[in-house]
Amino acid sequence: MDAALAENIDEEVWTKFIFLSPFAGVTSLFSKNFGEVLSGAESRPMLEGMMKEIKTLAGLKGVSLPGDIVEQSLAKGEAFPPDTKSSMQLDCERGKRTEIEPLLGFVVREGERLGADVPLTKGMYDALRMREELPCADESGE
Repeated sequence: MDAALAENIDEEVWTKFIFLSPFAGVTSLFSKNFGEVLSGAESRPMLEGMMKEIKTLAGLKGVSLPGDIVEQSLAKGEAFPPDTKSSMQLDCERGKRTEIEPLLGFVVREGERLGADVPLTKGMYDALRMREELPCADESGE
């Protein structure tokens, strides 16, 4: 097994998180795959905005991320097959408990703790929490 030692684990974790959290939330809320949310008039700006909120939060925690981390994260999403679904979206569709707390709730709580405004992530978190008790729409939107 090949492995690489990260120079700065905090940067690695936040780089992954800035990609994972928005994609998980947006694909779950809109019940759409990566290709659909990346091309959506409402969903793509939401992805970008959430990524910017998380980048700001990382900076407040002393984690330095590349200036183009949002663009890198969007490009990473575009490299996936367009029909890719996030694991949180799949859990939602199957009526299982989701990773909403570690992926979105964490951002909201850290934002509150550090005085950072994260309105897109908070709105996503609140909407998905309300839906947590209801089944998510399937691919047909029903």
